[in-house]
Amino acid sequence: MRGPSPTQMSRDDRSGRRARTAGLIGVAPVVAAGVMAQDGDLDPELAKALGLMNGSSFILMWATSSIHVAATSALVLRTRRLPVVVGWSGALLAPALLIGSVAVWIYQAAFAVWTLTMLWLIATSIVLALRGGSPRAAAETPSGSPPRAEALIAGDRR
Repeated sequence: MRGPSPTQMSRDDRSGRRARTAGLIGVAPVVAAGVMAQDGDLDPELAKALGLMNGSSFILMWATSSIHVAATSALVLRTRRLPVVVGWSGALLAPALLIGSVAVWIYQAAFAVWTLTMLWLIATSIVLALRGGSPRAAAETPSGSPPRAEALIAGDRR
């Protein structure tokens, strides 16, 4: 079986960099506020602004993380390499996480979506780790194409 194309990998990598950058940008004001507070040079209004910037970047990271959850779910549902429940639960969580990134400013209970997403991520990682020890052999068919491709050509859409 062939892996993702270099174009797809670079697209995924850029999206991952955006999520990491959003997280790092949010940490910088908090670190600066901590250093400045120790020196006694921090204005209370500035401290409040830095705290809001930190919270905003964390919530922005939710939106970028929803893209990753949606992509993983689509891949799981399409390939069936992992249990379908992983794909469907992620498919429900991705839009909820995107909506929650806006709703959390109004309704604090929307934070539960982030918690559920982190639990989904842990559970998906465990499933991947448990399945990692027994890879499926990609047997070649007489035509030389992978079995799944030949089944799709024949009209079998399992």
